[in-house]
Amino acid sequence: MARVELGLKRNKRRAVTLFLFFTLCLLLFNPLGCNPTYPKERVDKSIINLCKREYKVDVEIKVVGKTIGVYIPIEDLIGINLAINPDKIGKVDDVIMSVSRVALSTDAKFNFYVLVAQDPIVPDIELIIIRNVTDVKRFLVTDISQSEYLNRMIIQLKLTPQAEKERVIRELFARTGVDVSEETIEDYFKSGYIDTISDIGYWNGKFFLKDVTMGEFIAKQVEERMRKDFTTDNSLKIFKLNFVDSAYKNGNFNFDFEVNSPDAPADSSKANRSVVLKYIYGVVSKVLHGYGFQDYSYINLSYNGEKVVFTKENLQDIKKRKLKVEDII
Repeated sequence: MARVELGLKRNKRRAVTLFLFFTLCLLLFNPLGCNPTYPKERVDKSIINLCKREYKVDVEIKVVGKTIGVYIPIEDLIGINLAINPDKIGKVDDVIMSVSRVALSTDAKFNFYVLVAQDPIVPDIELIIIRNVTDVKRFLVTDISQSEYLNRMIIQLKLTPQAEKERVIRELFARTGVDVSEETIEDYFKSGYIDTISDIGYWNGKFFLKDVTMGEFIAKQVEERMRKDFTTDNSLKIFKLNFVDSAYKNGNFNFDFEVNSPDAPADSSKANRSVVLKYIYGVVSKVLHGYGFQDYSYINLSYNGEKVVFTKENLQDIKKRKLKVEDII
């Protein structure tokens, strides 16, 4: 499903103005050493009340570890073309601002916040936004640029994972000729446990959320940057990204992607391979360096089924110019 460009990305001036305003408010009304505006014991109620009082929006809050989850039902969020209705983007922005205000003014140590928005009429599709709280703070003090700040936000419009799983379960029982009860379906989702951030969602009144880790956030962010760059970067215009998936498991990054270049000359496959792999390396290296993330051993790339592996030491040697990317790929 196509990547969504929210009003926050379309109207950059509005985003900058609002965040600078909040920075000023924090400095004026919540100086260092004072009690937090939103105590950790009331974070959930603070967000609910703020959204209701200032924006007339009802939200549901769930906290897992150091991650805040916010569910917002928005009528007519999804248009007839299965895309976000532009008239409803403002509500999403309002909730993002509310969560940011609370996250920046509480004594709770949150690392991430997640927003799940759905149209109650079409809950099978969801808008997911994941943001690192430190990124918000760094942007406010101009430690990262506006474009980099926006690139660090994960935005996805996709099928609700639990809706897909329920459909598969029902189809499986239907093929075996066994009637499945609603109680059986409910029991399947009862625990609410999910393993990856790709499974975050809201289904049948239940919020499926996990404590987001930096490793998986970085992996998903690289994946999102790839989706964007292969459609907007002129240096990649001859390529088509057919598939990309990412994961961070057991201290290793895994990026699986399929790329072709239908309009390129037949004898250019080797050169094209080099361009794509060097680009992927550049994105991964930039994101890892931007967060100072060191908790990994290997970066496994699967390019059209071909495996290429970078170690953490490889990245360090390339940065020190003791090694070239070409030596690995």
